[in-house]
Amino acid sequence: MAALAVKLGAGFPHHIGTDPEAVRNFALTLERAGYDYLGVVDHVAGAHADRFSGPVGDFPRPPYTTESPTHEVMTLLGYVAALTARLELVTSVLVLPQRQTVLVAKQAAELAILSRGRLRLAVGVGWNFAEFEALHADAIPTPSASAWDCASPTAPAKPTPGGANSTSCGRSARRT
Repeated sequence: MAALAVKLGAGFPHHIGTDPEAVRNFALTLERAGYDYLGVVDHVAGAHADRFSGPVGDFPRPPYTTESPTHEVMTLLGYVAALTARLELVTSVLVLPQRQTVLVAKQAAELAILSRGRLRLAVGVGWNFAEFEALHADAIPTPSASAWDCASPTAPAKPTPGGANSTSCGRSARRT
């Protein structure tokens, strides 16, 4: 059996802001220091902190809000791919239900080609109801929903006014 190699990576610090030079310097510093990959967290929109009451999933408070700077993950990784030669590019994780699947597939394929195979695409179902609401998505998780609830196609439906049933993720089905 072949020995497994341990890889060293870093998470992109969105708080460094929007200065292209700061992003460039961070990526090049990682590559020069011998890091294997850069992981980028995906969030489309934050909610005002007042919209959350108490813990959010496993977090004691919202991990990000409207005040938290967040780059668009595929665009940022494209930029980093153009600047670097070896650094692997990781989505950590891309919230697939918030996007058109075929478009994501095309973007990921293009990024993988242009980066010479350095993309590692990790996708998930998401958890932040505010992002889903902002995108007018069909499945909107509630603040108390877990990712596992949202991922399960067999999550139990809960009765709601008007005769609809919905899971804690907001998927709904009309009773006939």
